[in-house]
Amino acid sequence: MLTQKEMKKIALDECVQMLGEQLVMKNKNLCCDSFELNDNNFSYALCLDLTAVGGRLLENENPMKYIACVNVDPVKGTVQRDLDQSRLPI
Repeated sequence: MLTQKEMKKIALDECVQMLGEQLVMKNKNLCCDSFELNDNNFSYALCLDLTAVGGRLLENENPMKYIACVNVDPVKGTVQRDLDQSRLPI
């Protein structure tokens, strides 16, 4: 089984590719991430906010402009993109 650090690295690399390496590197200071390990699945999200802060959000809304979500199999190290939960640049 992979360590959390190894899974996070795999997931981060995939999310950077999903958002675009140039966009992420240009705005590294505006990125944040979150992850969770449960039921033999490692879920990871890389978020990038390029918009001004303000306005009220509903309970289930995410203020980030772009979000890349993936799932990593902790045994095999394979990664699967979660396009339903992602909000990617065109």
